[in-house]
Parts: sequence; structure tokens; C-alpha cells
Amino acid sequence: MKNKMMRTMLGMGGAVVMLLSSIDVYAAPKTMADGTVFDAEYYAETYPDVKAAFGNDEAGLYNHYVNFGKAEGRQPVAPQAQATCNVLNDLVAPLPEFSAEANAAYTKKVPVKIGKNDSKYLWFADEYSVKHLERCRADYSGNPIYQAARNYILQEWEKDKSQSVMNIPIYFVLSSKENADELSDICINLSVDLKKAKVAGTVQVSYCAADGCIHMGKSWENGVTHCMSCIIIEDD
Repeated sequence: MKNKMMRTMLGMGGAVVMLLSSIDVYAAPKTMADGTVFDAEYYAETYPDVKAAFGNDEAGLYNHYVNFGKAEGRQPVAPQAQATCNVLNDLVAPLPEFSAEANAAYTKKVPVKIGKNDSKYLWFADEYSVKHLERCRADYSGNPIYQAARNYILQEWEKDKSQSVMNIPIYFVLSSKENADELSDICINLSVDLKKAKVAGTVQVSYCAADGCIHMGKSWENGVTHCMSCIIIEDD
């Protein structure tokens, strides 16, 4: 009886091993040799046509992204910071609106490519800014504030490339430090993404008091309306 039970258990163990061997196992998002952060699982599951061609082969999936997917606007990692956006609650005016076609075109024009050395794209690569970027670097392309700001900047820059300062009609009365930090994270990521996409020579997206004045106190405590802004400098 005991031997029979052992044989049964061994048989069940073999079935489990066979079952596990048939399950697709992916590594976590990893930094590739060229510095790109790539998630093979996300890429395969998000783009069934690619999975049909390459299955679960990480090398094949990544080669597709490098040679075709990047140019097609496909994302190498799952968009982050878009499921929740608390600073939306601080808006005091509607976001600028763009058609789905325009949004898709601008998304393709500014693909998010996260790399190890993204701090070199900062306007001021001081210690504080570098640490800020390292802490919050993510794909914000699905974030509605990021999208509206990006689309507005590209739209206005296409109209007039002589402008160096651009006020973006996205207005807030910040209600908390967390929301102010979230807005700062959106700004610094958009700055880097625009620079990496070679939209212009140097780009800095930030936010400031909408009345153009300097106000004392913390931005989330003074009740002042803020708006997003962009400074663009063309390289010589």
C-alpha cells in the first residue's frame, strides 16, 4: 500500500513538472544592453501579432521592438502613472482637447524610451534633478495631463518655432504636497521625453504661478493658480 501511494505521488509530481514546464515564464522588466528597459511579457501580451510571430522568445521580441516596434509607437514596458492621477482633482479648467488621431500622432512622435542615462537629457543635471528623475522616471504617455501638455507643446511648436517660452493652458490650484510632487514628476518626464525625441534642442517643462508673480510659501498651501509652462531652445 505504501509503495502504491509513493508511485501515485511520484506520478502526480511528474504531471506537475510537465505542467510547469508548459507554462510561459517571463523575467521582470530588465535593462537591455543599449539601456532600454524592456518587458518581454508585457510586449508579447500587448501585441498579439508580435507574439504570433515570436512566441515568448525574449530576444526575438526585443529585436522586433528595436527594428520595428519603436518606430511604430509600440511600448517596451507597461505605461505607468496613468491608472491614478490625483492632481487631476486640482484642475480649475478643462484640459486642452485633442482628437484621437492627433493624440496618436503626437504619441508616435514622442515615444517614451526609458534608459539608464536619461539624466543627460535634463536641462539642469544638478544633483537634485538627477535624483528626482531617478526616483520618478516612468512611462507617463497614458497620463491625461502629460498627454494634454505634450500635445499642446507639439501643436504650438509646429505653428511657430521661434517661440522660446510657452504658457500651457493647464491650470491648477494645488491642494497637497503629494499632488505638487506628482505634477513635478509629470513635468520632468515630459521634458526628458521631448528632448530624447529631438523635438527641439533643449526643453524644460515646469509649472509656475499663472499670474507671473513670485508668491511666498509652499505652492500647495498658498491657494495660487498655477499653470504649466515650457521653455524651448533650439541647438545651433
